[in-house]
Amino acid sequence: WVWTHSSLKKGVLDEKKRLRAFIQRLKCTVLFCDGNHENFARLNNYKEFPVTKRWGGKVQKLCNKCYHLVRGESFLIDGKKFLALGGAESHDKFLRTPNLSWWEQETIEDAEVENAIKNSDNVDCIITHCCPTSILTDLYAARYIDSVQPTISTKQLEKLYKHLCTKNHKFKWFFGITISARNLQREQEISIYCMMQFIV
Repeated sequence: WVWTHSSLKKGVLDEKKRLRAFIQRLKCTVLFCDGNHENFARLNNYKEFPVTKRWGGKVQKLCNKCYHLVRGESFLIDGKKFLALGGAESHDKFLRTPNLSWWEQETIEDAEVENAIKNSDNVDCIITHCCPTSILTDLYAARYIDSVQPTISTKQLEKLYKHLCTKNHKFKWFFGITISARNLQREQEISIYCMMQFIV
């Protein structure tokens, strides 16, 4: 429901109700980082979805069992420290309509990556929508594709990745948007997981 406008046709409103009911039936709580196709006009409406603190970090409550993890915030869940940094560019935005099917707020901003770096000490898992530029380059190379197109967001995530690599501690990085699903072992202490179409 956060991806659509509230004044849409009955069929879309019925789908929103169905999705909300589905989440309520789950035996778990849904936590997500935003990506590049969210309706940020709604998601950033803090009157509709107020910011609060849960699990040690800032979240937006969408409904009783669904929370948006604010960019750059860290969370302590089941004894593990998670860091969330959503955002990604739409490569097809030239086909989309601004503020209807594309929003400029999709891009990761400097303040958000700075907040992530500030909250990254001893992190166990990083959750993002896209991946750092260097990871993207490796994924393309694995499929013999030479043309890599870094975006502002992949460059922002590269800042976080380089910072974490200087800390010499073990961490896992999970992301979802790329050309294929695969895992990468960059170094002995760093594991990268592309979760495209996977649930764990």
